[in-house]
Amino acid sequence: MALMSLDTRYIDRKIVSSVLVYRNDVRFRVHELEMKPTPGSVSGRRAKIQGYSEKSKRRYREYLRNTAHLWSHEMQLSYAWDYPTSGPTVKNHRKLFIESLQREHKGINWTWRLGFQQKRGNNGMGYAPHFHFMTDRFVDKDWIADTWARIVGSSDANHRKASTHVDKIRNTDGIINYMVNYMAKDAETNVPEGFEDVGRFWGIERGIVECEEYLMKLLV
Repeated sequence: MALMSLDTRYIDRKIVSSVLVYRNDVRFRVHELEMKPTPGSVSGRRAKIQGYSEKSKRRYREYLRNTAHLWSHEMQLSYAWDYPTSGPTVKNHRKLFIESLQREHKGINWTWRLGFQQKRGNNGMGYAPHFHFMTDRFVDKDWIADTWARIVGSSDANHRKASTHVDKIRNTDGIINYMVNYMAKDAETNVPEGFEDVGRFWGIERGIVECEEYLMKLLV
């Protein structure tokens, strides 16, 4: 009879079981505390993100479901014909836009999703990255267009006019489904050939997901 070997990579292992209570969900969690690697062990490193995984999709759906009461407007940001093919460059553009947004609208709540434009790519014009945002207030389209054009270094008047979109959210459940599920099912989240280091596919402002945690049991 074969015996299962015991993993001895960690000593003084303590496991905590708790309940997380969100606005619209309850989730059970089991995690470890005070993990002390034995001498000579090597801690794991987070792997590079290659695509929009099921785990990531579940986590984003959970966050959006528990912040649905916040979102009132949506907006989109697109690139011109000479779009970047580097994830870190796109990430920096997104970071600069969010910083400008927060300076212009103090206390604004936001979330974003990354996708690759299929209609444009299928027409032979490249699968350019673009961002879909949701916010808790209206943001002026001209301000969005001017800010985005400045950040990406575009002087094309046509790009400024067509690169941004803002609208009021009329169906919160529908837009959440689009952000989490539809964009994940179609080719929007397929990383196109030649695009390097895609990075994260979504983000949400820290601290806006309300949650209380209740400790259930401590096992040693």
